[in-house]
Amino acid sequence: MGRIHAELQAGSLSLEAGAVSEALHQAGFGEICTRTLETPFGNMELVTGIA
Repeated sequence: MGRIHAELQAGSLSLEAGAVSEALHQAGFGEICTRTLETPFGNMELVTGIA
């Protein structure tokens, strides 16, 4: 609910699952790590990459 005001004004602030990983892969990152974080706002995906 904390993001509802911003989303009503600007549209969706979320990305499809896997979108960041795919973008990193297409950009040439060799090592991509993904993990799920449990937050008060629900699960979020943390994606990191090493070029």
